[in-house]
Amino acid sequence: TGKDRYWFALAAYNMGMGHVYDARALAEKLGLNKNSWQDISAVLPKLTQKKYFKDLRHGYARGHEAKRYVAQVRSFWRILDEH
Repeated sequence: TGKDRYWFALAAYNMGMGHVYDARALAEKLGLNKNSWQDISAVLPKLTQKKYFKDLRHGYARGHEAKRYVAQVRSFWRILDEH
């Protein structure tokens, strides 16, 4: 969706675009939608696990942090949107 692009951009700001590309590639490999933030947010924590990141171009990433960062921004966005 259109808003998913915001979340991808925030994740890239937090951990780097290369790691977002890796997360998208991993999502696709796992049979998930690489264009869905919901699916990517589920994949991000896997970037800390060697069995997943060893085959990715950019390697290890603290995906938990990017996922948490985006969740916090989304929460703040909802608060602002309500008023």
